[in-house]
Amino acid sequence: MVYKNNLLILLILSMFTFFEKVDAKYEKLFFDHSIKNINNETIDLNQYKGKTILLVNVASKCGFTKQYTGLQDLYEKYKDRGFYVIGVPSNQFGGQEPGSNSEIKDFCETNFNITFPITDKTNVKGDDAHDLYKWAKKNYGNSTVPKWNFHKILINKEGKIHDTFNSFITPMSDKITKQIDLIEHLKDTIDATKVQCALIQVSTTANGSQSFDLPHNLKKQRNADKARKDSYSALVLGNWLMNIYFDMMATPEATAQVTFVPMFVD
Repeated sequence: MVYKNNLLILLILSMFTFFEKVDAKYEKLFFDHSIKNINNETIDLNQYKGKTILLVNVASKCGFTKQYTGLQDLYEKYKDRGFYVIGVPSNQFGGQEPGSNSEIKDFCETNFNITFPITDKTNVKGDDAHDLYKWAKKNYGNSTVPKWNFHKILINKEGKIHDTFNSFITPMSDKITKQIDLIEHLKDTIDATKVQCALIQVSTTANGSQSFDLPHNLKKQRNADKARKDSYSALVLGNWLMNIYFDMMATPEATAQVTFVPMFVD
């Protein structure tokens, strides 16, 4: 049993070590950047801290330009839940955003009644890409690099990249709305888990064996006899831990900031 207990401890530690390594590559978050808006004023993205962001490189003369309607609808649907669309005009794809900032602004407001933020026209790929897009590529890979206009990057409430969507995926598609809903669900679940979970209590007996126990308040939530069954082996518990992780954090943005604790007694 000591061997099994040690195996379980190693499993837990290795899981969190792995996630800490994944998380560590984010030297900066989305909120640590700034970008100019369509009026050439600097936007401190820290003002969006704790919000969900869909970053989209846009263009006025593209076959996908009609997606402005969907982007505005998406913004209207989720804005009360702390969601923003940020449009980033770029002329890098087919020269389809040739206008000045004032022309782009007038086009968006006149044709699509856009109310979400639009930035200054800028590059979104290559050596001259805005620092925000370089940051995205560094931390999430090539899927963040736009291949055409209306490529989408979803940023979660922690300021990290949650997912990316190519130009063909429309703003109101299930692929996008389900991920926005998932971010909201994860936040609610994480907040609840932080309140409910507790650390494993490990004690060593006189003969040197280890036992695991729960805080008194959590013992009441489980059947003591069931919790003490030998079936709670390291193998079963390891599988249980991994299932919880993949069920609760089934996104590219999985982190170890939530401590899921096996509620059992050896």
